[in-house]
Amino acid sequence: FGFKIAWLNDPQRSIESLCTCVSPVRSTGRLHTQHSLRPTDLYHHHSLGLATFMYLAAEGHPVSACWALTPQLSTIATMHCLRSPANHYMPHRYLHRNFWVTQPHRPAVRCKVAEPAVAIVAKDPFLEQTEYNDTMVDKAFIKLFTQKIADQLGPGVCVPNDASYDDFVRVSKEILRGRSTAEQHALVQRVLLSLLPPGLPAIFKRVFPPTQWAAEISAAVASLGFYWLVGDSELQTQEVEVAPGVKRQQRSVVHIKKCRYLESSGCVGLCVNMCKVPTQSFFTDDFGLPLTMNPNFEDLSCDMVFGQTPPPLTEDAAYQQSCFVPHCSLAKSVEVCPKTDTERTKAR
Repeated sequence: FGFKIAWLNDPQRSIESLCTCVSPVRSTGRLHTQHSLRPTDLYHHHSLGLATFMYLAAEGHPVSACWALTPQLSTIATMHCLRSPANHYMPHRYLHRNFWVTQPHRPAVRCKVAEPAVAIVAKDPFLEQTEYNDTMVDKAFIKLFTQKIADQLGPGVCVPNDASYDDFVRVSKEILRGRSTAEQHALVQRVLLSLLPPGLPAIFKRVFPPTQWAAEISAAVASLGFYWLVGDSELQTQEVEVAPGVKRQQRSVVHIKKCRYLESSGCVGLCVNMCKVPTQSFFTDDFGLPLTMNPNFEDLSCDMVFGQTPPPLTEDAAYQQSCFVPHCSLAKSVEVCPKTDTERTKAR
């Protein structure tokens, strides 16, 4: 055997990093099977401080190695076991001070150290702003929705004739002022109902019971009709929990690639109270079709899962979401967004 030894500064990492174990080299000179080396296969004897023993198993042929540790130097980082040109295992021989192979006649084992872990820094989803070219139809919906919100807020809220999406976000932020979380949800639901003809939710309940077909049709309509509000989306087939403990594959998930409203507002509280909770209640309670919205605050995407009953807000992951750093002045002073639940904020 020939061994190549490299030393690291961190003994513990060197030991725990031995991650790959390859089975014996056949007469063909090719590696046969790859095994995963578990941390329990390595034993670091701190009480002695000088010996570490490794015992590996490769198809029932044990190969063991023993090497010395010092306070300054760690153990081997890379170990290469090579066949001789004649396809015979080389006889046992002393290789290095305080380092030997106990059974050199056994099949060879190759070990290597994993690359040092590199800290992964999450990419700021707000660095690259998505550009939208709203059509006349998009602008008409933006103006209508903005005006409906202003009507519920009362006098004093200005809506320009050529209202833009920024105006829509600005007016929606006014809902948070001086209102509890429950009052905010109720106001948004009134806005949503005001956009529909009277009696439509009741008719929908009678005609479309909460079946897989109704969920898939609703998802298809949502994926096509709300580009102006949430941006680009796609219809997906996923496993949906249609009842407690009951899951099935159905094409009733609208994946919003990067939510336009969340990107423009930059606020967790607005996402939860202006969109997520009211929309879930709108479909689940008024239309009788369960809907769960799962926003991803890492990349600003969101999944609208039609046919799945949403959990209570206090059990939802969004309820514990912190503010965006560094886009919110409250991000460094609180653990969770205080706008998500006004009663919780008062209690603190």
